[in-house]
Amino acid sequence: MRVNNALILSAGFGTRMGLIGSVLPKPIWPLFEKSLLESVVLQLKSLGIQNFFVNLHHQSEQVREKLNLPKSLGINFIFEKDILGTGGSISNVLNLLNKEEVLLTANADSLFLAGGDDIKRATEELDSCDSILFAVQSKKSFGHNELVLDKNKHLININKGAARSENFVTYSGMGLFKRDANTKASGFQDLWTGIGNYRKKKIKVISVPEAEYYDFGTKELYYNFVNSIVKDISINKQSSLLKLLTENKIIDISKLKGDGSYNSSYPGCINFSGDHSRCEYVGIILAGSPIQKTEVGELGNISYYDLNEQIHPPV
Repeated sequence: MRVNNALILSAGFGTRMGLIGSVLPKPIWPLFEKSLLESVVLQLKSLGIQNFFVNLHHQSEQVREKLNLPKSLGINFIFEKDILGTGGSISNVLNLLNKEEVLLTANADSLFLAGGDDIKRATEELDSCDSILFAVQSKKSFGHNELVLDKNKHLININKGAARSENFVTYSGMGLFKRDANTKASGFQDLWTGIGNYRKKKIKVISVPEAEYYDFGTKELYYNFVNSIVKDISINKQSSLLKLLTENKIIDISKLKGDGSYNSSYPGCINFSGDHSRCEYVGIILAGSPIQKTEVGELGNISYYDLNEQIHPPV
């Protein structure tokens, strides 16, 4: 069974991105030379996905205008007048597909770098379950939901934001879903009361130990992961992330300076703005020029024109 269709969940309000998230939709926050959403599309394309669905709600026109991908990729935007939630959005797209088709889902604010063979093997498991969730290792400090599994790796409970152990597995945002007689788009549904209702359905959880996972879903995670990429990418040359970023021109290696900076002559400044002037700023510049100067050793910062977010604690 081949997976040709993917839904990239992009309709959130961006509240976890602070004040900047209220004016700059999270899917179009930059990841080096492209946006988060563009990077996810390119990653899924490398897995063989042919048809893309992107659900939108918050500042939908801004997302569509800023997305810079060729029309040949076949991206279908679905505007949700009333936000449907994760479960409602998945059911909505499944009802657009043929009954035998499988839908892969991903979040616009994270990269789960599994391989095509991993997806293929997981798809074969759909014959014995209703849905598949890909899981990753997490820590209590990240605030992720803990997935509780039985001995057959089926989901039996979720500890929401209150993991019972220091290390546990959480949902990566990537899953495989299929239609059944009860798949209906009937207004708002979260994942766990809708198509991912583990009390009524058989939900298999699969971990891919070698898969890399990058979560940009909060301003703190975004800041920390972008900084770690800048610092580590020249060291970890065998990573799946480096392959994705370079092959798809998501990053320009020539802009890495080796001092924690990108596209800047100031140490610790990661400059995603088109302004190449020297900015005395330690942090990430999303667009425009920072209105304040920061120095090495200060709190982490994210700047967007005249807005500035401080990150506690910085990397």
